[in-house]
Amino acid sequence: MFHRDDPRIPVADFVEWINEAVNSGKIKRWGVSNWNFDRFQAAHEYAKSKGLVPPSANSPQFSLAVPDGEVWPSTYSISAPDNSAEIDWYQDRGVELLCWEVLAKGFMAKSDLWPEHEVDPETFDAPVERGTNEWRLQRMQKAYCHPENYRRRNLAVELADSSGCNLAQIAMLYPLTRGQHISVIFGSSKATHLEDMMVVQHLNIDEEAMMLLGGVEPKSKDTQKRRYPFMPQLVSKGVKALATGRAFGRQKSPAPAFATKLNMKSDS
Repeated sequence: MFHRDDPRIPVADFVEWINEAVNSGKIKRWGVSNWNFDRFQAAHEYAKSKGLVPPSANSPQFSLAVPDGEVWPSTYSISAPDNSAEIDWYQDRGVELLCWEVLAKGFMAKSDLWPEHEVDPETFDAPVERGTNEWRLQRMQKAYCHPENYRRRNLAVELADSSGCNLAQIAMLYPLTRGQHISVIFGSSKATHLEDMMVVQHLNIDEEAMMLLGGVEPKSKDTQKRRYPFMPQLVSKGVKALATGRAFGRQKSPAPAFATKLNMKSDS
């Protein structure tokens, strides 16, 4: 995979160079990391028009926590709701998305990390030395510590508590449920973290809860099925009353958001 893009170089050059490696038999497929959608689309279309092997993977940031701007310099995120059409474009063309920072540097793994009342937005643009730990913390908090992400985390915690999952599992399921062309990259410091993630492969989030977590009022079933291909496996019938009340300010229902028993999803 090509890593960071260099926009000074035409995409045609990258495509031609990597296809030399394909023609040599050294590789069969290729992809890129952190290329924005316009550049990736241009590379894909150029390759197809020339009968060359197009890129079959991109590696963007994608998490339940939507970053406010670039997390790191020259990176690309598809977490915002307005990236939905891009995600569909990748799926329609069989392009795999290998998504990084799915747990938002721990923001979507630990419910008590960076409490909203302790984070001061006025520090987000304070001058600090680039590359230091202070600079890294500043960028992470500026990207992830904003009201919408705290709303998303609070709802995810509630859904996790009522399902027998943990916050990290719900956060991992969010991009995975979005499409079968999506994979996730995560780091772990304990063996139990790996065990938690192994369970995730058998689960998905109800399509209605996906919209609520993303801050979108659920619409018709036809729209939900088009955007979220997996059938509901995790969320019970009580999800709308509870989750809608939490996300959109209406009265909360005592019905559980998630079934207490986690159901296996089919391989179909």
